[in-house]
Amino acid sequence: MRVLAFDCASSQCAATLLMPDGSALSRVEARERGQAERLVPMLTEILAEAQVGFGDLDRIAVTTGPGSFTGVRVGLATAIGLGLARDCPVIGIDSFTAFAASMRVDSRLAIVIESRRAELYWQIMNETQPACGTPPEIAAALPPGVSVGGDAAGRLAGWGAGFGITPRQPGPDTDQLARLAVTLPLPTGFPAPVYVRPPDAQKPAGRNG
Repeated sequence: MRVLAFDCASSQCAATLLMPDGSALSRVEARERGQAERLVPMLTEILAEAQVGFGDLDRIAVTTGPGSFTGVRVGLATAIGLGLARDCPVIGIDSFTAFAASMRVDSRLAIVIESRRAELYWQIMNETQPACGTPPEIAAALPPGVSVGGDAAGRLAGWGAGFGITPRQPGPDTDQLARLAVTLPLPTGFPAPVYVRPPDAQKPAGRNG
């Protein structure tokens, strides 16, 4: 199975092509903006190196957020566009799950994701629902012994001593994202973005369109 997985919802633009024999080709660039200009060329470079065309893909996997509003939209639009053009299933994986798949820890795991605001996105995997909170609020809510990962984990440093901060990740490991996508059931439609908090821009009341 050939799976093309990519992420630009976090502080990176990254992609992996997983081949049927289990080998993989990856590209990772740390960046907080410019994903719209870089993502498609990056995907094209990886496929060219593997001598594979977009029509040869069996699955496409993409992170659905939360994270960068622009990055989420760019990633989803690209994935859905490729899926429609090539009649290829698109598997959406939320950023909490994507980060968790990138980590190897034996303890309880919390993922904290950058929002580029005072509040961060966070979730204790398999225990709580995704939420927003300030670093001191999140630190106070974390149980003792939990491991904390994600691209905003470092912002909790100094707010508590009962948890361990993992090395900073600019984004999920797209190699692990691709391997996770192999194990998931095929979707019946296309994925939708995960925002956790409502967008700052709201349509004025009483206006249509």
